[in-house]
Amino acid sequence: MHAPGQPEDGDHDPVPVLSHPDYRCDICNDEPVTAVLQVTGVFPLSAQISTADPWALCAACTALITANDWDGLLSHVIGRLRASGLRLTAGEEDFLRRLQVDLRTRAVGPPTPLPENTEPPDPGAGD
Repeated sequence: MHAPGQPEDGDHDPVPVLSHPDYRCDICNDEPVTAVLQVTGVFPLSAQISTADPWALCAACTALITANDWDGLLSHVIGRLRASGLRLTAGEEDFLRRLQVDLRTRAVGPPTPLPENTEPPDPGAGD
């Protein structure tokens, strides 16, 4: 997978694909993944992790981003985390807020839907 406009494009648009059977939404951790959001630049997610890869999105996060409802997206994520039993500190909520502001500024266009019935690759298919 690569972002639109990259040298790898050649004469075609990138075709998003799922890369793993357990692929989950990069924003709220829900599944299934139904779209990807292309980003520019690198996200310094922690001291050890940074990424410029597209973000996988579930249907709920796709709808919220498409509607430009970033406050709703933050509420959705915080609600899912709390429903899973996590107690977020004010600092953790602030981190999520800053991460989403960064995501909003780095998004390249709207979410790109994955083709219908996209199946993750079967790791044993080549055996």
